[in-house]
Amino acid sequence: MNSYFQFDQLEGILLRGAKDNKFSNSTGSVLSVLPFDTKKLPKVFSENTGELLGELMRNNTNMKISKIEEDSFVSNKIVDNILKSIDFNNEEESEEFFEGFLEDYLNMEGSKESPLHPHLFMYNDLSEKERKEKIKYAIFINEVLLGGQDKFKDLFLDKSSDNLLTQLIMESLPELIGNSNQKKNKYAVINVGLVEQFQKDFIYLSNKKEYFLKHLFTLIHYYLFQYFLQFFKSAQSFGTVSDRKVTPLNHVLDWETGVGSYREAVKEYNTIREHADKLFVHVHCMSHLSHNQVNLENERHVFSYYKVKKDLESLDDEMLKREKENLISWIKKYCELAKVEESNGLSDKEIPELFETLFSSIKIKMNDDVKKKYGNNLSNIGASIALKSRGRHGNVLSLSQDLLLMLCAVSVGDEKIHLKDLFNNLEQRGVKFDHYSRVEVINLLDHLNYIEKKSDSGDAQYVKPIL
Repeated sequence: MNSYFQFDQLEGILLRGAKDNKFSNSTGSVLSVLPFDTKKLPKVFSENTGELLGELMRNNTNMKISKIEEDSFVSNKIVDNILKSIDFNNEEESEEFFEGFLEDYLNMEGSKESPLHPHLFMYNDLSEKERKEKIKYAIFINEVLLGGQDKFKDLFLDKSSDNLLTQLIMESLPELIGNSNQKKNKYAVINVGLVEQFQKDFIYLSNKKEYFLKHLFTLIHYYLFQYFLQFFKSAQSFGTVSDRKVTPLNHVLDWETGVGSYREAVKEYNTIREHADKLFVHVHCMSHLSHNQVNLENERHVFSYYKVKKDLESLDDEMLKREKENLISWIKKYCELAKVEESNGLSDKEIPELFETLFSSIKIKMNDDVKKKYGNNLSNIGASIALKSRGRHGNVLSLSQDLLLMLCAVSVGDEKIHLKDLFNNLEQRGVKFDHYSRVEVINLLDHLNYIEKKSDSGDAQYVKPIL
């Protein structure tokens, strides 16, 4: 059997740089794992979010809009198309009145951020402001969270509506154009468990049309931020924690007061923020390990530490020993090329410890400012969805009432569940509460009449469907 690790190509890339005395780290021939930038922090999640959703839907459906139809859902063309379909019996006054009504209706109700119908997002063309960033994140969300699946394509292309006026508008839309460009995947999926949960919640909410329209971006934004958090938490374990499972993180609620340093949520995000500069190193280290014979050479996915560890553990003892030696040889070779001090006692280390040793060697050769800027993307994306500043404690993972109720809605579904099951289901979505926050959640749900008590003692409490 061929060797599991195949570092030859990566060695060649690093060797060329070392010969020119311009050593530079490289991820080799693997797909990207995160859409982060080391130059600037994007504002695509706080400004013009409807444009990002439009690009996402066009990317998923492989459709595009003609340049002459830009901003078409509020353009005169839709109004003209509707007027042509109605017989006013030559009553100009009636036609002018209806025309004015339509224009007001479209401009008031059909904004880019919250249009009349999900399909109308498709007509949100990109402005020049942060155009490349919107395209990049739309591709990432489609490939990683949506998986480019047809079930989402059918949803985005659906024009049906129970509202007669909205249906008339939908039927008057200009036709979208098929995009003939063949697209290759750019990103690899790491946390499959969270992605599967997102897709279930997405499908569930899509059946609650009005709510879905208002909360579509919130759902995507939350899960995107949670995906990055889960990737980081899993990476920090160097393969000892499964990346198929969701690790619940401590959150508080926006309206809580007196959130001090004793709260786990404060400690949790402080730790994440302090070590966020390691994200850039983890991406490179995993890319090194992803050069292996299990991975397709022309489209290599990024393998997580956990995936590589499981692959190695499936080998017999003799082959595992050989692959451990190959990994040690690569660590030594990298240290030689990068001109960093080699670690001692490599042969005595377990596989996760060798991953961490390679990580530490790569980290030495990386610019501190670059690492910091890359890691800052984490807080930048979370700031407008699930982070709140708590004074001297800094940012803390925190949920607004609207976000909490959305997560409760998908956690409960269409049938009442036991209160303890609600908190278990929230943990499957990455949210954990301590005793103080749990009391606040229960009080809110009780106040909104979502709690059903089966006994006077209150021991048997159920949560009714939110939607």
